Amino acid sequence: MEKPTTNQPTDLCIIMHAHAPFVRQPGPSSHGEEELHGLMADCYIPLLRGLADLIEQNKAVKMGLAISPILLHQLNDPVVQKHMLHHLDEAIAQAERRLEAAKGGDEHSAYLAQFYLQLHQRTLHVFEKQWSRNIVAMTRELVEAEALEVLGHTATYPVPHLYDRPTLRTQVEVGTIALMHMLGQTPSVLWSAEDPVTPEWEQILKPLDMRALVGTANPELRGQALSWLSEARQTTVITPDQRLLTHIRSVGLGYPGDPLYRTPMPIPLDDGMLSRDGNAYDPFYAYARARQHARHFTAVLTETASNGQPLVIVADMELFGSGWFEGGLWLRTLLEELPSHFRLVTPSTLLKRHKPSVVVPPQHFSGIIDGRLSAAHRQLQAAVAEYPQAYGDREQVLNQAAREFLLAQSGDWDRWVGTPGADYANARRSDHLQKFDWLMQLLPHETLLPVAAREFAALQERDNPFPTLNYRLFGDFER
Repeated sequence: MEKPTTNQPTDLCIIMHAHAPFVRQPGPSSHGEEELHGLMADCYIPLLRGLADLIEQNKAVKMGLAISPILLHQLNDPVVQKHMLHHLDEAIAQAERRLEAAKGGDEHSAYLAQFYLQLHQRTLHVFEKQWSRNIVAMTRELVEAEALEVLGHTATYPVPHLYDRPTLRTQVEVGTIALMHMLGQTPSVLWSAEDPVTPEWEQILKPLDMRALVGTANPELRGQALSWLSEARQTTVITPDQRLLTHIRSVGLGYPGDPLYRTPMPIPLDDGMLSRDGNAYDPFYAYARARQHARHFTAVLTETASNGQPLVIVADMELFGSGWFEGGLWLRTLLEELPSHFRLVTPSTLLKRHKPSVVVPPQHFSGIIDGRLSAAHRQLQAAVAEYPQAYGDREQVLNQAAREFLLAQSGDWDRWVGTPGADYANARRSDHLQKFDWLMQLLPHETLLPVAAREFAALQERDNPFPTLNYRLFGDFER
């Protein structure tokens, strides 16, 4: 197999995206947080630990990270962290029960129970002892080590084409402030969600000093990683290579569907006992296959590379663990054994070394925004106009109203339309909008009465992301 003929290494930019909806539970019960705990245990902790290990081995790790601020706030929350400990304790207890039940019986069941017991114990040790429960702090260490570059992100991951420019700009502003506060880096590239990009983004990004965004795979670009967002040639679009994505995303055509790999686990704490072919799962052979697939992918990269042209891979972090159990090992092997004729680069470095030569073909789409959100937005704008200098209780009420409005805008509720989770999504949006309406009714009172004050304090504790949020960002004016 021939390597690229250029003397310079081919730049490879890997961008990971992480997001989870707001599911934090304020009380002792963690019911509702189960999927988030699964992501933390199966994906975030082992993946970040793997990157830290590579850095200790002096590997040149350089990647982009697009993590939603709403997820970051939950990972940083002491209540979620405590619930995560309970999740891992229960996972360990379940594995111990399975191991005890398998003694003197099926050897393979005992082997699997022992495997999961050690896996959960190691995860607990890393999470509690090494990281003091704080995944965000570990992520920040990787950012400060220049292994990860933070991408800009909307606050609650709305579906972009459903909203107007002022709304999206406020979402990006709130998200950027949160990212800077928690990860200590000012983003220069925006993650634009999995939505077609349009020139309207240019007017949002320029005042925020962002000069590029990450778009979706676009076959019309024929493998080109960089393009201009519009004829103005002011904003760059970074586009993943569809040929590479197929290998790591597709169950039917790519690696994740291999019969040796573990079948997906839709139920939290239900350790996988079967492989995709229906036979007993064996992590030894599955992990060996993951390493084989990583080495095969390096060959695919070599075949795909063209002289001087960079390659871009964009994938959800969920893929490397929760979605594809062996995916984390696949990624680690790829980074460990990447041939010398490839060079890992961050998105900003990619932009410094390469310039677009084409303009993104115009993309047209339509969508209907939930009318309740439009009405709430008008109410919030009117409240900002009426109380531009609010303080005390009134200011806190307005900030919480803005918080509920952001949570109601969450793109999860729109993306679940037409799925089995549609009723849940509608109920969640309705819940946040009902809280918003109640808060609007409190505004005439400069000081809250005792009963309202108690209810308000409980609401602040329950829906607590974006603690520095300023309601004035939602005024009816162009900033």
